[in-house]
Amino acid sequence: MQPAKYDDFLTLKTTLAKLPTAKIQFYYEIFREQEILTTATATLVFVDMLKNKPIRAPKHLLEKLTTN
Repeated sequence: MQPAKYDDFLTLKTTLAKLPTAKIQFYYEIFREQEILTTATATLVFVDMLKNKPIRAPKHLLEKLTTN
């Protein structure tokens, strides 16, 4: 891992690890020019706000992700 400085111009590459089900997983790479500074992952869960329970990914999102 390398530190980023205040005036650095950074590039963030975000990749969808796999098609979502009840959760969606992202993989991140942060670059300064061609040098990779760090990597990270994030996992988010789709939740029915009324029932406070996990639900499947919305159909419209799945359609967007599978359309070329």
